[in-house]
Formats: sequence, C-alpha cells, structure tokens
Amino acid sequence: MAVSKTWAKAKFFIGTNTTALASETAWTEVKGWVGGGPGGGGEFAMVDTSSIDDEVETSQKGSQAAGESTITVIANPADAGQIACAAAAAVINGAPYNFKFELADDAVSAGNNPTKWTFTAHVRGFALNPANGRNARVEKTLRLAKQTLVTETAAAA
Repeated sequence: MAVSKTWAKAKFFIGTNTTALASETAWTEVKGWVGGGPGGGGEFAMVDTSSIDDEVETSQKGSQAAGESTITVIANPADAGQIACAAAAAVINGAPYNFKFELADDAVSAGNNPTKWTFTAHVRGFALNPANGRNARVEKTLRLAKQTLVTETAAAA
C-alpha cells in the first residue's frame, strides 16, 4: 500500500541564474513558505485546423507552455532566501533562476534524497501583500514565469 505524501515540513529553495539546473548546488532555502508551489504548466496551446467550410471546428496540440507559479511567504526581510528572491525580482534582462521544492519523505537510510520538483523561472515580482485586517500576518508573493517544465524526482527508497 502506497503511503500518501503531504506538504508538512516541505521546503522551498532558490538557486542561481548562472548554473545549469541539473548542476545547481547553491540552493538557498526560502523560509516562511505558506502557500503555492511548483504549480501547473505543461499545458498545450490548441491550433485551429478547421477551414471555413468544415461543419465542426477541429484542432491539434501546439506548443507546450511552462506556466506560472505564485508562492506566498511570511515576510522576513532578514531571511537569506527572501533576500535572494528580492534580488532575482530586481533583475531585468537576466537568465532565469533555478527553483526547487522538496518533500520531507526521504528514507533515513537513503541519505538526503526526498521527492523534489525543479524548474527554472524568471521572477516577475516579489511584492508585499495588502493587509487584510490588523491581525493578519505580513506576507509577500513571489510570481514566477517558468521557462522549463517542472521535473519531478521520486524519493530514494
């Protein structure tokens, strides 16, 4: 019977924009992650293949979109990961950054090999969320325009 996985104790990381994703080793954890994730993507555009005299519209798959992700964190201006996200958001014409999500599902005997999702993305913004009442926590939203599809790597057994 398969064990269900949860996001409890999962981690979110930003890498560099100068290293190939497969070779990235300079991961910085972004603390305070409370919502959002690797998100969708992989959806195909549809190309209309019907002519005017066809009775039924037909289509076929076009190019595949990498998609976008929105990640929410509890604002912490001293967190190294959030500082890196802010710096990435300030880059205008640079290469996309590497990102990684990890579950806390690795077997102790296998070392540190949890289920992970990786992708590259341009950081569209890292903005303070509007207040929602005086007792609301202060949050920031990271908006990512993915440049690669999300790659999933299963945890080591």
